[in-house]
Amino acid sequence: MNSHTDQVKPVSLGGVRNAAQEGVVTLFTLPERVLDTLPLWQTRTEERRHLRSLDARPLNDVGLSRAEIEREASKPFWIP
Repeated sequence: MNSHTDQVKPVSLGGVRNAAQEGVVTLFTLPERVLDTLPLWQTRTEERRHLRSLDARPLNDVGLSRAEIEREASKPFWIP
């Protein structure tokens, strides 16, 4: 065998990943990624709204101040 063939490694087709698996956004993967993200954004919005509605007692129980709650609740839904 020559040194060139010793360096060639076989490629397993079972290990091939597509663009969506690699996290690459393409025209074809964008709608799926948006649809996957919508529930997360909705949950963030609902949780922040709920935090904002808490009175002093539950806030004290979890050790958060009104200022911390307002800072969190004022974040846009796309910001974690």
